[in-house]
Amino acid sequence: MPDTTATTCPSERSDRFTNRLRRALRKRADAPSTSPDAAPQGAADAVPELVGQGDYVVKRGDCVSSIAAVEGHLWQTIWDDAANAELKEIRKDPNVLATGDRLTIPPLKERTETGQTDMRHKFVRVGQPTIFRLRLAQNGKPIANRPYTIQFECGHKVSSATNDEGRLQCPMPSTARRAKLCVQEKDETLEYDLKFGHLEPVEHLTGVQQRLRHFGYYSGPTNGTQNKQTTAALKSFQQPKARELETTGDPDDPTRARLRDEHGA
Repeated sequence: MPDTTATTCPSERSDRFTNRLRRALRKRADAPSTSPDAAPQGAADAVPELVGQGDYVVKRGDCVSSIAAVEGHLWQTIWDDAANAELKEIRKDPNVLATGDRLTIPPLKERTETGQTDMRHKFVRVGQPTIFRLRLAQNGKPIANRPYTIQFECGHKVSSATNDEGRLQCPMPSTARRAKLCVQEKDETLEYDLKFGHLEPVEHLTGVQQRLRHFGYYSGPTNGTQNKQTTAALKSFQQPKARELETTGDPDDPTRARLRDEHGA
């Protein structure tokens, strides 16, 4: 009796397996997620819109002054460049950029100065120092007229005192990313770890959470997800009548504007 068993070569078996695998993967991709860890629809902030154009992509910790210092420009040269007009209009503050925004860095312009040989010539670097401003409060009351020290990571150190409103102001290195602030308050020393350039725009939910945290309303993660803690913190911020906000627990436009104005950025 002749052998009627069908045979296939290895390449045919491989092709069939590949096709079955592709079909299975397509079905899996089309199927709705049932993972208990999956966030419910609408729980996370919509993907924030990044703005600007150019070859420079903003990194965490960047601001226009720090970028300008590295690139050899005044910060105004970059901020006021026509190619960055869209970024300037939307972000409004050169110190608050979103990670992933894009900037155009104009080329450096060569300048020639004439002078006699065998003589000493004096050149003055034009520029403005970067100023750090902060208001300190505890339980809603300003930490006023208290001595403080800021130690920047580069070694630069500033010692002074807060004013009647709990505000401090001092020059800082443009490229500084971190510092430690120590404030002498009665019988204790208050210590704060500072990160420069990490504040996200208030249009992003992460930026809303950061500002709520700074005000003491929020202690959850700053991950751009509208969790129960974020909703509760927003309601607490919205409740005072003086703010003239609806207590919705949502980061609506009036709430974001109020957060930005009271935060100062």
